[in-house]
Amino acid sequence: MKQAVVVIHGIGEQKPMDTVRGFVDAVMPLPSNPNKPKFWSKPDPMSELFELRKLTAPQSRTVPPTDFYEYYWAYQSRGTRFVHVLS
Repeated sequence: MKQAVVVIHGIGEQKPMDTVRGFVDAVMPLPSNPNKPKFWSKPDPMSELFELRKLTAPQSRTVPPTDFYEYYWAYQSRGTRFVHVLS
């Protein structure tokens, strides 16, 4: 079994993958072998572009292999005014 996690956000102007990298670092346990990475970044094979990346965490005794994706939605909404946010 494999699982995927999508982190959706729209606040701020972070560098790509900063939000998801912080999330994965906080939620994934340290590997039992200190020589193995906690997670790694690689292009997503479902995309023809190298811009779509995912963070992959290896399988542990309690967690299946997990792919983490980031989706930034704020650039999709144009013309939004502060009053729209309040309502």
